[in-house]
Amino acid sequence: MEKYGYVGLSLVLYNFQMEKDKVKSFDLAICLLLNLTSCLSKTNDCVHVGQLFSMILGYRPKNVNALFRRAKAAVNLGKNEWACWDLMTAIEIEHNNREIWKELEEIKGVLCKDKLKDDSKNEAPIGLG
Repeated sequence: MEKYGYVGLSLVLYNFQMEKDKVKSFDLAICLLLNLTSCLSKTNDCVHVGQLFSMILGYRPKNVNALFRRAKAAVNLGKNEWACWDLMTAIEIEHNNREIWKELEEIKGVLCKDKLKDDSKNEAPIGLG
């Protein structure tokens, strides 16, 4: 799988003479990296998955697929706030995507529960202690 990723990076970094060749190679590199991250997701290598999606989003910040998959990797790492951010960004781009809305609602529910747990750890509310 490493060689697969290197091919994608090589295509992005290669200096093509024709602009149309640059665009085609760039699109191919992004597809290769998306496929690599899909493979890594199945191995639960969430750290590398997140890094690769961040790389893809550096080139294509409005790639909804990368935002959604990076959010899922963040959830697996327990980074629900990051996941929520990516999902809200994806919703801004693709407002009618039901799968993203569903995932966002689940994350919001988890974040609310986490907030309630954190609040209940305090001995007394502010001003009453």
